[in-house]
Formats: sequence, C-alpha cells, structure tokens
Amino acid sequence: MTMNRIIPMLFLASVSWTACEPAPKKTVQDMPGKPVADLLSVTAWTAFETVYSRGEDGSVQKLGVKYLPDNKIKFRLSEKNNLCDVEYEGIAQNLYPDSDGESDDDEEGNAYFAIEYIFEDDGNTIYIRIAEEKDKARIKFSDKTREETDCVPSPNFLLKR
Repeated sequence: MTMNRIIPMLFLASVSWTACEPAPKKTVQDMPGKPVADLLSVTAWTAFETVYSRGEDGSVQKLGVKYLPDNKIKFRLSEKNNLCDVEYEGIAQNLYPDSDGESDDDEEGNAYFAIEYIFEDDGNTIYIRIAEEKDKARIKFSDKTREETDCVPSPNFLLKR
C-alpha cells in the first residue's frame, strides 16, 4: 500500500471513532443560567414587587417579578436542588396582551386565569405564567439546544406568594 492511501484511511478511521463517542453531559458552568448566590437571602429579593416560592423534596424554587411598562416583567428565577443550583434573570414579555388569559389548574384542580410572559435567549425559552390575582405562578422551560442536562428549572410546579 502506498502512503497516499494509508493517510486518508487513518483519517477516516479517527473521524469515525470520535463521532461514536457520547456527547459530554452539561454542568451548571456550561449552562446559560448561573449558580445561585444565596437563594434564601431576603435581601436578594427586595428589588421585586412579588416573590413566589415553593420548597419540597430537597428543592427550593423562587421567582421574583417586577412589573414594567409595555406588558413586560423583570424576573429572577432561582432553583436550588440536589443536582445543582441555577439562576436565570431577564425581561419577559406578554406577547398577546389583548387576548384572553391562559387557563391553569391549582393543586386542588381549581381552574384560574393566568397571564403568560415569555423569555427567550440563545438556548432556552422560559414561560412564566402568573395568575391574574398575582397569588400564584408556574414556570415552563424549553431547552432549544436539545442537549441533555439535569440542571434546568423544574417545570410545572405551582409557586405561591
């Protein structure tokens, strides 16, 4: 065999070998959210008009909301659980302010109307659904990168004031 045939064959073998390796799992440092500094600190949440929270099964989740003009909210979403600590913050917008509210159910199955605010960045979409009475909220999270990770906010739990 000539050297001209051996080099391309070695290159193809190395490419196919690395293509079969599983992708590394994301850690909190790789995520667009950032580690939670002090989730339970009262002073960390004073800038928000309303703070919603829930805590169960070794997990604490908090959502701070400040209402802004033009159907927008400034928010901070933090979660501390057994796997990792994550925090997202930004400006979310109600894209359909003149429409009827969305419908959600509480823990007892009672329906209530909610206003949905949407935050998007390069890799994620966060849907923040706040009850019209502003006494409860839900988070829905969509990872557009489709990369597997356990380090994202827990979705669909009811957070209360």
